[in-house]
Amino acid sequence: MASIARYTSKRLASPFCSSQSLFSSLPSTSKSHQQQLIRRQCRRSFGLLSRPVQIYRSTVTNPYINLSIEDYLLRKSHPDSTVLFLYVNSPCVVIGRNQNPWYEVNLAQVKQGISKSGVYDDRPFSVASKVITDTVPVSLVRRRSGGGTVFHDEGNVNWSVICPSAVFDRDRHAEMVVRALKKIIRNPNMTPRVNERHDIVVDIKGVPRPFTPLGFETETKAFKVSGSAYKVTRVRSLHHGTCLLSSPHLKEMGRLLKSPARHFIKARGVESVRSEVCNVGLEVPDFKDAVVAEFKAMYAGGERVVEHIVDRSEMEVKDIVEGVKQLTSPEWIYNQTPQFELDTAGYTTLGQNPDEESPFYRAPPPEERSFFHEPPEDFKAHLVVRHGEILEATLEDLSDPSSKPILAGAMRGVVVHKVRSWHQVMHDAFIPLTWKLTAGARWLNHMFGTAIPTVGLADVRAVLPPKADWKDDDVLIKKKPGGK
Repeated sequence: MASIARYTSKRLASPFCSSQSLFSSLPSTSKSHQQQLIRRQCRRSFGLLSRPVQIYRSTVTNPYINLSIEDYLLRKSHPDSTVLFLYVNSPCVVIGRNQNPWYEVNLAQVKQGISKSGVYDDRPFSVASKVITDTVPVSLVRRRSGGGTVFHDEGNVNWSVICPSAVFDRDRHAEMVVRALKKIIRNPNMTPRVNERHDIVVDIKGVPRPFTPLGFETETKAFKVSGSAYKVTRVRSLHHGTCLLSSPHLKEMGRLLKSPARHFIKARGVESVRSEVCNVGLEVPDFKDAVVAEFKAMYAGGERVVEHIVDRSEMEVKDIVEGVKQLTSPEWIYNQTPQFELDTAGYTTLGQNPDEESPFYRAPPPEERSFFHEPPEDFKAHLVVRHGEILEATLEDLSDPSSKPILAGAMRGVVVHKVRSWHQVMHDAFIPLTWKLTAGARWLNHMFGTAIPTVGLADVRAVLPPKADWKDDDVLIKKKPGGK
């Protein structure tokens, strides 16, 4: 299968084009003749899916397209065949099939993108002092396989092996990649291996031991360079993984993969296991060639295997188009999330002792406890969300006896990923907003990444308390309108 629809990879939010654009760069002939040429090439390409050993390299960097090609190969290749698919994605955060994006991902940072200058404003969008515009866009993707959350970029190669389920083994193809790495790694202090979690790590000698003078005492330390995920059906099995070669965004990974809401969420989905990572220090073409050579040694038996290049200049494949539509839909990305609860119970403001017995409390390290991550004092929030929709909700100002709690009836059915401002959600509930509830709305915007960078005080003025109550040091507002 060397075929894929002609897409533009510049707009990941809508990666599939109209039928007109699919033929826009073909030779200037009649459209019907173009379609006949494509169908003829399509028939030749589909015959490849029946070959016992298949190798595909994608030149597409759109993650939605590459994952749809991968799924197509899983479903359409011959049941007894073994397939290798290699691809590189543009920057994106990819969550597992059963994961919670609000727990795993800093959605506000994903929307902001990766700053080219390295300058970030970690405060909530609505009080940020600046809007970072010089950024690299980052896509959010939910894949069809399980596993944890990972970050992809142009310095990260994704390898995928599809084989009969009868011969599937979780370490078999990870070991294949390790053999490829051992042949091309030139650093004598770096040794790759497969660990007990079926991930690929490199043992690096001479790493300074923590809390000792630099260079005084060293150790051998393991760094993760490749994670794995699987999709196993009755007949076919998919094992795909990543490999960090030369990613320029290692420092940004923690920023993107660390949700401020995870200390308040109790989730039923799969939780990612966090590990220290590093680059192997290899070029993408060299790694691809080494993996292909190992794959051929395992399955080709010395016979010639033709490699097929998949690019966006090929023809339209209906199943891939439908796959891209599914992966890019908000319903798939957000509403596939298993039921979860967000609760402020047990979490106290800075300087106070937390209730560590609370089922929701997860003690964050000191460096993660900041003013903007703290729920406002005396603000109570409890949300139960299933498939992205609120089932139960209680928002309450405990400091104001006259304040009525916002209960489930007013918020039931609210789709979380569609919320543009929690101020508006509260306002629509016809509940008079106190300062604590207003501050709580701002906090929820930060937790769920729902605020827009350009949102400022004027955008929520209609639901704020009287202007006379504004304070420079207020929990909600750090400066008055027009202030520097």
